Amino acid sequence: MSAISHARSTSQTSSQDSLSSGATRPILRATILGFSRKNSNLYLIQVTHSDNERSLTEKSFEQFSKLHSHLQKQFASLTLPEFPHWWHLPFTNSDHKRFRDLNHYMEQILNGSYEVA
Repeated sequence: MSAISHARSTSQTSSQDSLSSGATRPILRATILGFSRKNSNLYLIQVTHSDNERSLTEKSFEQFSKLHSHLQKQFASLTLPEFPHWWHLPFTNSDHKRFRDLNHYMEQILNGSYEVA
């Protein structure tokens, strides 16, 4: 997997805003590019906005989980995609599976038939 520090480029801006920020530009796509093992795993996410501007942000698995909980409260009447909780993951290849499952989750949220996006 690529390290976070090597994935940054001058054409992309680094953002510490959450995926659920109050930004006025809708998010078209959010893709996890890699992860880093610091104190906790941080995932490097490339966010593409509706004006095709791209930014980078780092999020932990715990932040993804909190986002999911927030979305469940905000959109209680909707059925959201299943969140890939840690206990769903086998002990082997868990980093790679979590990486893939989180990308799939974000794709379902942003591209699915959900009013959330």
